[in-house]
Amino acid sequence: MQLQYKIDIIFYIVIQFMLNKFTLQFKDQLLEEKYQDYQLISNRLPLFKHLTLGLTLAGIVRLCQILIYGGSVIWLIPVLFVVGVISLGSFIIMKKKYLRIALIFINHLLIVSSLEVDNQCSPHYYYLRGASMMCIHLVILLQSEFVDAFFSLIIITTIRLLTIFLQDSIFPYPSIMAAILLIFYLLYVIYKNNLAFRSQFQLSCLDNQWDQAITTLIDDPYLLIDFNQNNLILIQLPK
Repeated sequence: MQLQYKIDIIFYIVIQFMLNKFTLQFKDQLLEEKYQDYQLISNRLPLFKHLTLGLTLAGIVRLCQILIYGGSVIWLIPVLFVVGVISLGSFIIMKKKYLRIALIFINHLLIVSSLEVDNQCSPHYYYLRGASMMCIHLVILLQSEFVDAFFSLIIITTIRLLTIFLQDSIFPYPSIMAAILLIFYLLYVIYKNNLAFRSQFQLSCLDNQWDQAITTLIDDPYLLIDFNQNNLILIQLPK
C-alpha cells in the first residue's frame, strides 16, 4: 500500500514537470497534439453536434413564434442566430481542427440572442432563458481548455456588465460583486478539472509505454533463472 502511494506521488511530480502550470498545456508538443486529438474525438465533437442541433431547432422555433404572433421583437436577431449556428456547423464538418474556436464562438453567439427583448414576455420567461444559457455556457466551459475558458468568461462577463450598466438606471453592486467572486471560483474549478483530465491522460500514456516495453521484452528471447539457496546453484525455469 505504501509502495503504491509512493508510485502515485512520483507520477504526480512527473506530470507537474511536464505541464505548464499557467496554461495547463503539455511541454511536449507531440503529447499535446495527442491530447487535443483525444479531446476532439471523445468530448468536443459530440458536444458540438448536440449544441448545433439543439440551438438551431430552438432558433427556428423562436423565429416561427415571432412571425406567427408578432410582437415588438426584431425578427432579424433569431435569423442571424440560426444562420450563424448552421454556417459554423457546416464549416466545422470540413475543418474539424478549428473546433476549439467554434465552441468559443458559440459561447459568444449566445450573447447575441440575449439582446432580444420582448415586453410581452413575463419575467419568468427571461429567468428560464437566462438559466438555460448559463447551463450551456457552463457545459462548454467545462469541455474547453483553461485558456479558452478564461478569456471566454472575461469577455462574457464584460458584455453582461456593460448591458446592465447601459440598460438599468441603478447599478446592483452587491450582485455584481457576488457574480465576480463566483466567476473566480468557477475558473478555479475549471483549472482543477483540466488538470485532472490531463493528468489522467498522461498516466494512461505512461501505462501504454510500460505495456509496450513489456511486450517487446517478451517477444525477444529470454531465460528465467532461479537461485537455490540450499544447494547454492542456479536452476533454469521453464518459460
